[in-house]
Amino acid sequence: MTPPSPSLSALRTALAASLALAAALILAPRAPCQAQPAPGASLFVPASDPRFLYEGRFDFADRSAPVAIWQGSRVRIDFEGATLALRFGAPSDQCYFNAVVDGRTSVVGLRSGEAPKGASFPALGSGRHSLVLFKRSEASAGTVAFLGVDIAAGARAWAPAAPAYRLAMEFIGDSITAGACDEDGAQDQWDDRRTHDNAVSYGALAAADLRADYRNIAVSGMGVAAGWVGVRMATFRYWSPWTRYSFGLPSRTVTKYSLSMPCSARGSPSSRKMAPRGSK
Repeated sequence: MTPPSPSLSALRTALAASLALAAALILAPRAPCQAQPAPGASLFVPASDPRFLYEGRFDFADRSAPVAIWQGSRVRIDFEGATLALRFGAPSDQCYFNAVVDGRTSVVGLRSGEAPKGASFPALGSGRHSLVLFKRSEASAGTVAFLGVDIAAGARAWAPAAPAYRLAMEFIGDSITAGACDEDGAQDQWDDRRTHDNAVSYGALAAADLRADYRNIAVSGMGVAAGWVGVRMATFRYWSPWTRYSFGLPSRTVTKYSLSMPCSARGSPSSRKMAPRGSK
């Protein structure tokens, strides 16, 4: 039995009801649509951002890529979000940094021709964090341009509070002042500068105890009248080694620094008649 066809009136009623439902759905208030960052997205804070605080010896000829030169040089910034990644240019040889995030220290390694090691921090947790990047390896081992940091998408960054220094100290000397080999144990080695840490040198520790703004322009092997390297204490000029020694940096990159206390240490290269390296 063929079912009866719907009447024209019934079709009109059904169509009217469908149109009313569609209009209600279109006109109903909805929560605003918010764009979500793509997985892995981040916010880049360039090195030229004024929220970075630089302390130490840098080549600022290019503000977007300041070159970290001398050991003990530091970069500070505060930020929020669970992730952090450090960006660098290509190192001249090998450079190592202490990355101190919320008081916890890890080592960042940069070697010519190799990918950076330890430059990413993927699980910091929410909230505000602090970064202090400290150049632990000495200038003669290598230099590198700091390019900035990547933080979580939508996160904020702040300039850190200015340290409450009581004085300013600069240390000039040789390897013991530079912090060379101070994590090598019984046998010194010079091939891998990861174990050379200026942060635990006597100068850095003394400056921290005295709450002093710290600078270090020591050169391993530098003697008074003789040494293992070309630069000498006897011909040392306050401005020349850290603007030109091994780096060819123009003097216009020098930043002003009001010094309270210069400290000079003359180590073993000056204490005895020079003999071939490795001899007793």
